[in-house]
Amino acid sequence: MEMRYMILLRTKFGAGRGRRRCRQVAVLGAALSLAACDLKVVNPGKIASADLEDPRLVHAVVIGAVSDVGYAALVPGLGGVFTMASLLSDELVMSGTRQGPKSLSDGMVRDDYSEAQDWWGYLARSRWTTENAVERAERLVEDPRSDPDVALASLFAGFANRIGGDNFCHTVINKGPLEPYTKSFERAVEYFTKAIEVGTAAGVDSIVTAAYGGRAQAYMMLGEWDKAVEDARQVPTEFRLSIHNSSSGRNLNYYWTYTRGSVKNYTSWGTPYVAWGVDYTGDRNVGDPRVIVEPEVNTDGTPVLGPDNRRPIIKQRKYTGTTSPVPLVKGSEMRLIAAEAELVKGNWQAAIDSINALHNRLNQSPPSAWGTNRLTSVSASSLDEAWEVLMRERGIELWLEGRRLADYRRWAHTPGKDKVPFTRVRQAADSPDANDDPWVSVYQVNNELCLPISLTEKLANPNIGGGK
Repeated sequence: MEMRYMILLRTKFGAGRGRRRCRQVAVLGAALSLAACDLKVVNPGKIASADLEDPRLVHAVVIGAVSDVGYAALVPGLGGVFTMASLLSDELVMSGTRQGPKSLSDGMVRDDYSEAQDWWGYLARSRWTTENAVERAERLVEDPRSDPDVALASLFAGFANRIGGDNFCHTVINKGPLEPYTKSFERAVEYFTKAIEVGTAAGVDSIVTAAYGGRAQAYMMLGEWDKAVEDARQVPTEFRLSIHNSSSGRNLNYYWTYTRGSVKNYTSWGTPYVAWGVDYTGDRNVGDPRVIVEPEVNTDGTPVLGPDNRRPIIKQRKYTGTTSPVPLVKGSEMRLIAAEAELVKGNWQAAIDSINALHNRLNQSPPSAWGTNRLTSVSASSLDEAWEVLMRERGIELWLEGRRLADYRRWAHTPGKDKVPFTRVRQAADSPDANDDPWVSVYQVNNELCLPISLTEKLANPNIGGGK
């Protein structure tokens, strides 16, 4: 487990109005050291589940499970579930040569690539470990109805399920049958509700607020808009809960690694964000400052090409290191949930007013990266135009946060694919010049814009067909 991750999370959630109990997280380190001294242990790095049935270890177990969620989202298979969602939607384009991620960027979704085993496997593990942490904490703490660790574990069990529902075509629960992805959102609602109830009793307001935000996201994807808006109202615009990362160890922001690091497998070139955002090398007052991109050029002024020796590298500047946090819940998204709910009802002017109110609020306390740039007002003259404004706004506000793929899956039904005008580059043209690569609809893929359950799961799970 990442000790720095524990410290950051503890700082983020605070003391819970003075009622949060201190946990002896260092005990886990002691347990590992003792195990390593026992020469009879086959694998001294592992601890038996029974050895964790100790109230003193509850917080360490919970933090380890929380870490699993961040790891699954951002690390395995060349960038985790979030990065793959960016490639399959319209946020990034492949500039490398690894076939698994490249297939997603090209719009060809398969379950047999080695990376696909990681995307599903680690996300499924994060769901199991967080849910198991809830069960273990409830067994071991003095009062599970008001314990901060039960609340925290429930919160991230909700996020593990929500991430699964956002990004995968189906779900499988503990070697059960193949189920619709909506099952993940239903489970997320259950765990977020528990986090709200227990977090309220424990007095940890930040957990409660984050759980309302997570539940609003899940209700939105289930089409329960009234409930989504009601929960969204509980989250202030300035609120933010993020996955915290480190400069070494397990929890890293691989968005940075593969878009700005030494091996730039992914580029913003070929996406609409280059036109929507700010060119860091040009006039920084032109474009939306929430999306800042940086073309990389050689000394002679020609574009630096990716490992494919073909596509130009345009780096994102949202995440400038492996330590950069990645948001899970933002109050700004809650305002956009309310705006989209108005569009679903046909109230397009109310939606536009909500977006402009959000812009005004964000302009009041802009981050330093914006410089003197500010968000401008938006307008529309019809329901269709308002939908386009909302869809663009969500893309910009939630850029590279693992949310775009779920948006496109939702919009395929309401307002419908024919109402979604965005395009991106997918497969390369039969030409050495990347500028010849055609721009196509984001929906030009071979499935319903979702990641598949891995072939490993399908072969090993007798309830899906394994062994047959």
